[in-house]
Amino acid sequence: MSEHITQQFNDLYDEYSNTILRLCLYKTSNRDTALDLTQDTFVKLFSHIQNNGLPENPKSFLYQIARNTIIDHYRKHSTQSLDAILEEGFDFEESTYGYDASINNSQYGMVINCMKQLDEKYREAIYLRLVEDMSVKDIALMLGISESNTSVRISRGREQLQKMLD
Repeated sequence: MSEHITQQFNDLYDEYSNTILRLCLYKTSNRDTALDLTQDTFVKLFSHIQNNGLPENPKSFLYQIARNTIIDHYRKHSTQSLDAILEEGFDFEESTYGYDASINNSQYGMVINCMKQLDEKYREAIYLRLVEDMSVKDIALMLGISESNTSVRISRGREQLQKMLD
């Protein structure tokens, strides 16, 4: 194994591991499962780097791996639907699920609950834009849709979210 490959992987892990963990926490509602899925995501990334080199857009590539890993997890453990799990809520810790400390837990919980009620296509775009602070271009690339369509989803999702919060 090349030291160069290991260094590339370590750099990506350092930069994106918390972000991928937050995504997995958001999607699974379970810290242990999220940690496992995060680990699986980075194992797949390491394998990809060994076999194919560094992906052109590592952040989008990692998100896609994580999304697919989460989908695979739910296919294997289909006793509960993703929506049912999301409706149950989850425990989040400030240290691992970054949020604005000026927003108290009840306000944050209310926003998260409202986000869960959005249509999936809006929920995903809103999550990536507001929580992960991804650019419209990166979101479009990750979701495989145009930037224009991504902007519309974000805009409509924000409108729906605002109505729920008012």
